[in-house]
Amino acid sequence: MQNRVEKLARMEFDEDAIRIAFLNGEAPSTIAARIGRHNWRTVTALIADRQQAWLNEARFSRIVSDERRTVIPYVATERSGGAYIMPISLPRNSLHLLALADKANGHA
Repeated sequence: MQNRVEKLARMEFDEDAIRIAFLNGEAPSTIAARIGRHNWRTVTALIADRQQAWLNEARFSRIVSDERRTVIPYVATERSGGAYIMPISLPRNSLHLLALADKANGHA
């Protein structure tokens, strides 16, 4: 699959490379400094515009439950009042399984 290249402010940016760096936890300012160089505001604006869509696309794509771990959805909130679901991976041990069973049965 070819990377989609965005034209912003007469500059070309590799959106897939920016998205991967953002989803790997790199700070937007660091990505902008590395990729956008002298036009870092355009890169940070691109990240700000697309970050929620990227998070929504990736929320359950990387982490799946298996015999070694349990994945639960966690609702993360933002200062702006928005929210998104983020998968949290826990080791699959009896303590976590009992807590999840209690929660499913309506216990706090």
